[in-house]
Amino acid sequence: MHRDLPWIRASVPYWYSRMIKLFRHDRATIDPLQVARLAIRLEEARRATAKLGLSDAWTETKAQIGAEIAALVAHDEPALRRVFHRVAEDPSKELRDDAAEWLGNTAKFLPLEWYAQALKAWVDEVDYKPKYFWIAWRAALNDAPKQALMAAKLAAERFPDDLTFAEELGFMQRLLSPSDAGTPIAPHADHVQQTVP
Repeated sequence: MHRDLPWIRASVPYWYSRMIKLFRHDRATIDPLQVARLAIRLEEARRATAKLGLSDAWTETKAQIGAEIAALVAHDEPALRRVFHRVAEDPSKELRDDAAEWLGNTAKFLPLEWYAQALKAWVDEVDYKPKYFWIAWRAALNDAPKQALMAAKLAAERFPDDLTFAEELGFMQRLLSPSDAGTPIAPHADHVQQTVP
């Protein structure tokens, strides 16, 4: 066990999995201090992995997503913008996809005012059109209807000439109307992760 511990300490997958488990669908609250501690461990693991020459695109992507999650939970706009700036500069589609997904996945744990700032940071730094509604749907599928509608409305306003965006917003508004806001959306988020574009 003593020989294994240093490798666990340097394991990006281990610390990343610990972090994302905090956001399971059945959780109603989040502990910001726990997220912050895991983010520190994840960044330490990323550095150790790089120093050992074992880093790859996957480990770097997960480390960036961990930094994004930590910034969102901490309401740290400068840190969030730094992550989004790196996302915009990186050619990795996986990183853009994951960054958008986690902007939606964390939504129910974030107050509306801060979520609006986080969405603005996405617009300013990334502005990747294909993932606007991925953010909105991930928020909806993770029990954050108000944040989902906020993201959907932003998408339609950002691209007013795209009729499909207006139609998608209208559909989400009907689905997530105040009278239905507490009704779970089927299928469950875990079942559509690979099928929603």
